[in-house]
Amino acid sequence: MVSIHFGKFFSRLNITRLLSLLLLGAVYLSYVLIGGVVFWKLEGDQVENQIAVLKEKRSTLFQVYPCLNQEGLEDLAE
Repeated sequence: MVSIHFGKFFSRLNITRLLSLLLLGAVYLSYVLIGGVVFWKLEGDQVENQIAVLKEKRSTLFQVYPCLNQEGLEDLAE
């Protein structure tokens, strides 16, 4: 009789532990996603500006050196 009660207790404990781990995982995932959104809102404009500047510089480089293409630029970068 005692083993039956312990068996039920441990099965409840495992279900409770599983639910708490799932909740903890959901909270952690939400925390990471919210942090990513905040970071993107703070830094996103600067990143987009830097990307635009780099694309403009690459375009200028291709105009100055017409024999250079994307593959040649990648080889040069290595």
